[in-house]
Amino acid sequence: NGVYYLNNICKKHYSNYRVGVTARNINIEDIENQMNSTGLARRNAYTSNNASIKYGSTKTYSGNTYTYYPYLYAKEKGAGIASQSASSSGIGVSEDTASGFTVPSTQTSTRPTAIYIGLISFRYLTVTQTYYETTGTNPESYFSNATAYDLLFNTEASYWIASRYVNTYSSFASFGIHTVSSGFNALSTGTLYNSGNSGSNVETCLRPMVTLDASMIGRTGGTRTNPRTVTAN
Repeated sequence: NGVYYLNNICKKHYSNYRVGVTARNINIEDIENQMNSTGLARRNAYTSNNASIKYGSTKTYSGNTYTYYPYLYAKEKGAGIASQSASSSGIGVSEDTASGFTVPSTQTSTRPTAIYIGLISFRYLTVTQTYYETTGTNPESYFSNATAYDLLFNTEASYWIASRYVNTYSSFASFGIHTVSSGFNALSTGTLYNSGNSGSNVETCLRPMVTLDASMIGRTGGTRTNPRTVTAN
């Protein structure tokens, strides 16, 4: 429910329907839209530290112990439930609804149906590596617009990005929500669950976003003491 709640909280608290503005939380596409070719190449070349699985590649886990997954993951593109291959269709990492899925869901986690060969049972969970980070030397070089980088990463607080990810390890997968770390001024981790059926807590901030038509924004101001005005068309 993470993506749903982040967007829904921002929608309820930061929308301004008087001027036709609906708020949501920032997502990974908002950030990637500001990346240059160096940043996108960094993302595509990223490999998980423990399993050495490249971004966009898959890993299959088998057995009864490390094949649990969040309920919504079965609806996501790149998931392979009770399969050794990943689905090429499904919802994206920043979508919070899917066919047959009620939001918010009371379903938390589950595991694939067992496949029996004789008396021996197998469970297969295939995941796609969608986690990556931009920590390291000169993360600002991944963005061609210095102002965009400053707005996204030079913040006083870390914050959630309303997009799910999977990170692969040698024996299990972790599922989480992307974050921006103010300590590293870069994309970072927000692991909430792993395929061994255990969870963890992460506390950080919202990052509300709104889209404004250029005609709605006053041409003067833009500072804390002299803000720009927003008017209805």
